[in-house]
Amino acid sequence: MLRVNIYIILVFSLLMFAGCNMKIKNTEISVDDSDKDYGAIRRGEILPVQFVVTNVGNKPLIIEDIITSCGCIKIDKRSIEVVNPGLKVHLKFIYDTSRNMGYLDHIITIYGNIAPKGKYELKFHVNIVAESYELKEYEDYVIDRQYKLRYIPAKDRDKDYDYVIKESKDEDYK
Repeated sequence: MLRVNIYIILVFSLLMFAGCNMKIKNTEISVDDSDKDYGAIRRGEILPVQFVVTNVGNKPLIIEDIITSCGCIKIDKRSIEVVNPGLKVHLKFIYDTSRNMGYLDHIITIYGNIAPKGKYELKFHVNIVAESYELKEYEDYVIDRQYKLRYIPAKDRDKDYDYVIKESKDEDYK
């Protein structure tokens, strides 16, 4: 009886260790616009960054880790998942510009079963400029319904405002 139990434990242990050495097969990916340029952004703004990764191989893509080149880039952990062949995943990041200034190149490295080296680099560029308290850019102003000029901060520009642009006539310039 003792001998049978030892054989069962031995066989079970061998099977367990054999399963641990399984190597996940590599797969190929493609990224829509893996090198993005966001142009000039005011210091202190929050920039959402998103990359669309497609698994073009025939094995599931397993993302093991994502490393960013700066602590100012936060990863939306909910966007990391196993990607079956032929499907896409939207990797989402949030970039806080309050810690940086000037033209910057950032690299985000994805580690996983990615052919050929097990990693893929995503890049984005941004030029962070200081906030000007004296002059605003003309894109920051809108004319509201009462035909008054209003300043709209960058973080609010994407909201659904009811903008009305007053048409100018030749008499306005005489």
